[in-house]
Order: sequence, then C-alpha cells, then structure tokens
Amino acid sequence: MSDILIIEKLNIILKKLENIEKRLGNCENSCNNMDIHIGFVKNTYSIVKQPLQYIIDKVSFTKKELPQIKN
Repeated sequence: MSDILIIEKLNIILKKLENIEKRLGNCENSCNNMDIHIGFVKNTYSIVKQPLQYIIDKVSFTKKELPQIKN
C-alpha cells in the first residue's frame, strides 16, 4: 500500500471517529436530561402520593395501594 492511500484511509477513520465522539456527546447530554427528568418525577410522586392515596381510599370500595418507586 502506498503512503498516500494509508493517509487517506487514516483520514477517513479520523472523520468517522470524530462523528462517533460527537454522537456520544449528544447521547450523554440526552441521558443527563433524562436523569434530571426522572428525579423530578420521583420527587413529585413522593409529594403527591399520600394525598392521592387518601382520595383513592375515600372513593374506592376496594383497598388499593399506590405502587412504590423502585431505585
């Protein structure tokens, strides 16, 4: 293989690697945003769970428990 062909192939590999790194960064940002959202939902659920349970107990004829959040 000639040196020029090797350099061209290395440049192609570098461009693909840069694209992968960019996409990985986007995935990390998305995961961080999802973690923030999950924390918000857990916090909100823990605040409204007791009032909701009270309403369910008063309206329903059967005893139903709201589910627990698993970590």
